[in-house]
Amino acid sequence: MGDGRRRPWKIRALIDHRFEIGAVAVAAESSCGSARSDRGAIERRTICRAAQSGANDSSGTSDFSAQDRSIDRVAAVQFGGKLFLQKPMSPTQVLRSVMDLLQPASQPIASILAVDADAERLALLKTILEPQGLQLTCLADAAQFWEHLKAVQPDLLILDVDLPIVSGANLCQSVRQDSQWNWLPIVFLAAGNDAATVQQVFQAGADDCLFEPIDPAEISLRVLNRLKRSQLLRAQAETDVLTGIANRQQATQAF
Repeated sequence: MGDGRRRPWKIRALIDHRFEIGAVAVAAESSCGSARSDRGAIERRTICRAAQSGANDSSGTSDFSAQDRSIDRVAAVQFGGKLFLQKPMSPTQVLRSVMDLLQPASQPIASILAVDADAERLALLKTILEPQGLQLTCLADAAQFWEHLKAVQPDLLILDVDLPIVSGANLCQSVRQDSQWNWLPIVFLAAGNDAATVQQVFQAGADDCLFEPIDPAEISLRVLNRLKRSQLLRAQAETDVLTGIANRQQATQAF
């Protein structure tokens, strides 16, 4: 048998091996999920830890439950669960969800457009965000915003509140009024943490607002979280959940 026929079997063996780990966690949930005693919780925690100890760092335990209570979901998080699956689910849905969980963790590679008249702050943003695997395009002249937006095709927009000529709030509103770009996550940078500024940017359609001095860890975390959430929502909107096939709108755009 040639290599072209062997590879699928190797991949299948890897999936089966990891499913065996996941099955331990699922079995634990089934046997203890309905138990309300401390003993059931201890058994579940023990088996979940055993499942995790046999898994790679990139994988985790899964919870497959017929119940959808807040206490069950919180317990799954506390016990180290990475995925909560609600019955009933088709085998295809379960397989796709678990395969997504088993993918190696990686930072989203994305493009960001930052609009700020302060050259030093733009340089600081580059220093902070580009090591995260993000491509940052800097723009000092807000009058050229739309030309750069169309050229860069960013996944996220960073705006300074106090832009000259055109305010950051006005730019944000213009993006929200455009049917092609109204989905774009927008994060504001503001010099002062006052109520009027916060109200202004969120009324304009901001998703988030950070205040100076810029904290590298905080802005990295917020930007990455926004990107991850945006990419997830766009993928769900563009792909049929059951079949994994592009929906009608996405298929039409491809042509």
